[in-house]
This record gives sequence, C-alpha cells and structure tokens, in this order.
Amino acid sequence: MLDPTTPSSEAIVKMSSSACMQASIKEWRDPQFSELLPEWRKLTEKGICSEPFYQPEWFEAFRVNLAPKLNPHVVTVHKGDELIGLLPLMRTRKVAGRLPARTIQSLSNLHSCRFDLVHDGTAKDEVAGAAWNCLREKSDWDVIEARDVPTKGNFEALMKCARADGFATVVWPTRRMPYLPLTLDEQDAFKNCPERFKGSRSRLKGKEKKLRQEGSLEFTLTREADPGMLEKFFELEASGWKKQNGSAISLSAALVNFYTRVAQIAEKQGHLRLYSLTLHGMPIAMHFGLQMNGVYYIPKVAYDERYRKFSPGLLLAKYVIQALAKDGVTCFDFLGPSMEWKSVWTSYVREHANCYIFNRTFRGKLLKTGIEMGAQLRRLKHRFRGDPQEH
Repeated sequence: MLDPTTPSSEAIVKMSSSACMQASIKEWRDPQFSELLPEWRKLTEKGICSEPFYQPEWFEAFRVNLAPKLNPHVVTVHKGDELIGLLPLMRTRKVAGRLPARTIQSLSNLHSCRFDLVHDGTAKDEVAGAAWNCLREKSDWDVIEARDVPTKGNFEALMKCARADGFATVVWPTRRMPYLPLTLDEQDAFKNCPERFKGSRSRLKGKEKKLRQEGSLEFTLTREADPGMLEKFFELEASGWKKQNGSAISLSAALVNFYTRVAQIAEKQGHLRLYSLTLHGMPIAMHFGLQMNGVYYIPKVAYDERYRKFSPGLLLAKYVIQALAKDGVTCFDFLGPSMEWKSVWTSYVREHANCYIFNRTFRGKLLKTGIEMGAQLRRLKHRFRGDPQEH
C-alpha cells in the first residue's frame, strides 16, 4: 500500500517564480482527507475541470459503490497552503496485455464518463510534473492506467514528464464523444447541426404527429432525485437490448446505488435534469442528465423499443435541445461513444484515450508490448470490419 507518511511520497518542483509545489499521496480513508474536500470542490467550480465527473462527490459515489473493497488514494499538489491539483487513483491487480500487473489505475471505469488530472487551469506542466515526481518515487507498480482521458487533457502533460524521465507510454484511443455547441438563437436551436441530416430531423415532425395519434404526448423535466422517477428510468433502460446483453443498470445493485447517489448529489447541487417524453403518462424516452456551468451532459439515456418506429429517443433529444437553447445553455455533451443517433444532431466529437505509463522493469516492458499489440489488433479489426464509431 502507498504510505502517505514516508518521505518518498513527497516531491518538490521548483518554479521560476521561486515559489514551490509540493505533491503528496493521501489515503482516502485518512481522517484528515475530509479537509481537502472544500478545496477540491473549488477546483471544479470553474475552469477546465468544471464538470460533474471531477467533483469529489462523484469520486466518492464511485468509491463507495463501485470500488468498495479498495482503499483509493489521491495525489495532491499544493502551492504553499493552496490545493491546485489532484489525481484520484486506486490500486488493483489486473490483467493488462494478457499479463497480471500491479496497476495504479484512475479511480474510474466505463460509468465515470471521463477522467483527468484535476487542476485550476494554471501552471499545468508544473502541476503535472509535481504529480509525476510523486508517483515516480514509488517503485511498487508495473503500469499506471488512466481511462477515457480527453485528448490534449491534463494527464497528457503528466505522460510527457514520464517520457522525459525515460518511462515508456502508450495512448490507446477509446471513445469519440459527440458534443453540440448550442446557439442562443431560440428561433433556430439546430443551427449548428449537420446539414446532411436535415432531412432526418425534418421527418421527426411526421413521426411526432403519428405518435400523438397514439395518445397524449408530453415533454417533462424533473430536477429532483425522486425514487419513483429513478425507478422508472432504470426500468425503461432495462426494457430492451441492454437487459438482454447484461449491461442494464438495474441488473447490478452497485450500479443502481451509484446512479441513485449521483442523482441525489446532483439534486443538492442543482445539476440534476431528468427529461422525459411520456405517452399516456408513461415514459417512452428519458435522459439521466446533468447540467453544470452552461453545459448539459447525458451519462445515460433510455427509450421504449416498442415505439422504435416513432424514434422516441430522437424526439426527446429534439425537445431537449430546444429547451436548452431557450435556457441559454451553450453546449450539449452527449458523452459515450459516437453513435448513429447522435450524428443526426452533431458532427463535433471530442477524442478520448486510455493512457498508460510503464515502469522501467522487465514486466513493464512486457506489458507495453502487450498493450501495443492489443491496440494494433483493434486497428486492424476496424480497418476490415469498420469502426463502429465512424459514420
């Protein structure tokens, strides 16, 4: 285990301003850890890390529900007494490149949406350097893995520091997350949507008209983490193919608890947005949405496949985009991989990747080879069968 009390966990980076940055490792269960939370929250209130996924409450919900047997730790970077950067991590023994590995992994997984080194937007290279020096001093790891890191994100600066010290790195492209910049022109909420799908969007009017012939159709918004509303969402999400392939939230008590907790936190902070399209009072499409600092995010969506011919998911997206433009929201972040239904609304994507740093050991070199081979095989597969994220 990482010991936050040992001198080796300290790293000092001198700055040209003669000030210094100090990085250290703190165990999540350390009684003094709670003192960091107000400063951590401050780092995510504005700037480049002002997203729900970087807030301490998000990581706490993940730790309690999706990593309960682990004891995560956080690399913190201070400038004097001020917290200016941190990196939430966890230790695992997992198979990487077909080899068991002592892994330091980002405190995240598929349900975390994205991950990065959190900092206040200033002195990125110095913050990354301090965090890296702290990790470098620990020799009891084979690979450091950060999942779904935005391209040109803060973690890339940390990898640059590792390469400068002779440590090998690999970047494995993962999800191409679509987003739509929204116009503040309420008369044309779809101004930034791709022209080539204008016909598809126009056909939604006919589908909506036919759907209204089936019964009373309503578009609603709930900002409370009402248990009944959340249960409806989980049921709707599990009503189709997700239940069949075993990926539905309701099939895992841990996931139900995680998303319920996220909803409760978001309600308290004013970020929760549960949009619904209902027919006869029953939801046929829903968004588990979050809105923060003028950006709307959808970690999860669901629709009733019995109404597939009416495209209820697209109809709901249409209503949501119009509502967001009216409320002055500047961006719709679809999250997740690029998919056909998302391309109807946007051609903008934000690239993400899994980032790896390998220790300078024999096992580290083997792991690097395994990860590189895996990435090459996937590229070959996409070359011959097509990339599911390309349209």
